[in-house]
Amino acid sequence: MAALLGLLTPGLGHLYAGLPRTAAVVAVLLLPSVTSLSAAALLAIRRAPLNVWCAVSVVLAWLIGMPLHAALMARRAEPAYELRRYNRWWLYILVVLVVGVGWEGAIRFVLRSRVVQAFRIPSPANEPALLVGDYIFAAKWPAARAVQKDDLVVFRSVETPGLLLVKRVAGLPGDTLWMAAGALHRNGIQLDAAPPRAPSPDQDGLALRTQIRAWQVNRVFGRDTTRYMPTSQEWGPVVIPRDSFFALGDNRLASYDSRHYGFVPLANVMGRPWVVYFSIDPDDGVRGGRIGRRIQ
Repeated sequence: MAALLGLLTPGLGHLYAGLPRTAAVVAVLLLPSVTSLSAAALLAIRRAPLNVWCAVSVVLAWLIGMPLHAALMARRAEPAYELRRYNRWWLYILVVLVVGVGWEGAIRFVLRSRVVQAFRIPSPANEPALLVGDYIFAAKWPAARAVQKDDLVVFRSVETPGLLLVKRVAGLPGDTLWMAAGALHRNGIQLDAAPPRAPSPDQDGLALRTQIRAWQVNRVFGRDTTRYMPTSQEWGPVVIPRDSFFALGDNRLASYDSRHYGFVPLANVMGRPWVVYFSIDPDDGVRGGRIGRRIQ
């Protein structure tokens, strides 16, 4: 019984075994410590899949060790153990609500909002860095929110409230960007090669080309704006304003990004994709080689 209660809620098995102080230590101190340790192992260890196995080992040791310890303590106390004032069913329910719902929920909230958050990659917009079916953790501590050029970042959409996106930072305030024949230029330097076969302007469709023109026409310079008809592969130059950045997907032909909806406030950045903790190909199954891989 002590083991089952320990599995249900950390510390409850020890309370049943007549160890209220140990129960308090397990619930209040060890629970957040173990959670932090497993997260640290996953995020700090660079070698894959060692980082994942270390994190999983910490969690398994906790899930097996604490209920087992509670069971051993309960067995030692039998048969002379007498029920105490705290061995009441209603108190057990209260512990489940306070610890299992309230305290664990608070820990998850802090981790999710301040440390790390899990995401699933649903589109090929950032291939090859992120593949469809990747499950990732994004770092959200203050240093991870410091935006640098060419970093992948997680940010709030400027179009859809509540939607979080992952793109690469192509430019920061003061940078001049343009694209010619599918090749990106920043401050006069070509950053990548043009695709072997430039996409047709018709690929964007009239509605998307109109959307691109609508936000760029008053920001482009050195061009005749009356005849300016940009596409996703031919646009600019534009200068990024203060407190903003330009977001681009690595897979330009499959990405909907700042080319289409404009600059993104730096304040929208939530963190950085950090590690792939699981990956499954929709057609071929688990990608074992990607598990634990750091995201660049």
